[in-house]
Amino acid sequence: MADNRIVYFDNIRYLMVLLVVVLHSACGYSNNTQWWAVNDSNSIFFDYLLGMLGVFLMPTLFFIAGYFALPSLHEKGKWLFIKSKLKRLGIPWLLGVVLVVPIYNFINLYSRDYPISHLSLWSRFVENIKGALSLHTGFITSPLQFQHKHFWFISLLLVFFTIFAFLHDAKKRWITKERANSKSKVQTTKSILLVLTLVSFLTAVITFFIYGIFHGTPNKDPWITVASLIQFKASKIMLYISCFSLGVYAFEKKWLQQGKAPGHFLLWTILSIGLMYCQSKVSTILMVNFSIGFALGYVLMRTFLVFTILLALISFGINHWHKPSKVSRQLSANSYNIYLLHMIFVVAIQLFLLKWFSISIFIKFGMVTLSSILFSYLISQYAIRPFPKISVAGMLSLFVILIAVLNPTAI
Repeated sequence: MADNRIVYFDNIRYLMVLLVVVLHSACGYSNNTQWWAVNDSNSIFFDYLLGMLGVFLMPTLFFIAGYFALPSLHEKGKWLFIKSKLKRLGIPWLLGVVLVVPIYNFINLYSRDYPISHLSLWSRFVENIKGALSLHTGFITSPLQFQHKHFWFISLLLVFFTIFAFLHDAKKRWITKERANSKSKVQTTKSILLVLTLVSFLTAVITFFIYGIFHGTPNKDPWITVASLIQFKASKIMLYISCFSLGVYAFEKKWLQQGKAPGHFLLWTILSIGLMYCQSKVSTILMVNFSIGFALGYVLMRTFLVFTILLALISFGINHWHKPSKVSRQLSANSYNIYLLHMIFVVAIQLFLLKWFSISIFIKFGMVTLSSILFSYLISQYAIRPFPKISVAGMLSLFVILIAVLNPTAI
């Protein structure tokens, strides 16, 4: 601990955010993301990179969010807790879907040589607002349909926090004061691993049934929107719920408060590599010859892989990454804003490199990743954090200027 922060969790969190930027930068160069705003030349390398990063990034962030939810709720109480989350998550989400998503959609069309006579940022803004106000519930079937883009994590996390606050309040009413005041025993490694195994198995089984529900549909792994307010991938929603809930449970049961990790970093790393290899082999088999047994095995391996990677990260963090440094403190303090800001830089730089530079996509990928992280960090560190209200006013002003400039006659 340092300054009432759990340093290794802060470090893991900013690492996950930086890897999210890496993932989104790679989307422009993968064969599996033809829907991405800017689709350049492709390489199988980025297919594998996306497949690997997509397994554990968001589940890890949900786990960490859940881990810190309970102490925050205890400190603030239900209503102040919800109010603080609405302010920290709800306002950035609203600004993002109103200001950033139309720009993303504009770039999507511009990169695909959409007719100039039909292309304007104002029209994208209007269509986006109409889509949001439709309060649609169902599948997301088009890249230009109202979407939260990367802000889906913010809205879903806000819902998780709100539901958790009400459930915890209800729990306090049901249990006796004696039980409420009793101290939780420190969990043994064996009991922690047992809980993780049971949760992994249950999560995998429910996820398998979700896959089965959509197996006969054109999109076998759809994104779902609920009243335009939350959006999530159907096959991953149970995993996110499990990871957030496990985070809460881990704090309540003092899994990590003794400064010891369950298992060794090398053990979890070796298991993760083995599961990743087996998963890729089973995936190849399923593409050629589908069977229920192999499909269930794939889902089981993928779910267990999430938790072996999570345990590897926690073990490494506790044993080797628990001391603060100037760089880690700065990145940790700005990680949330980097997540919020990075997407617009990613797609804008991808578009710039697509239109005017015929260079290796690996060089482009590196330029997109590093530039997006740098620009997001600088704006967060020197604008948003010291001057939040002025920054919001500046974003609104810039958006109005872009609407005036990005119209059919100006392009």
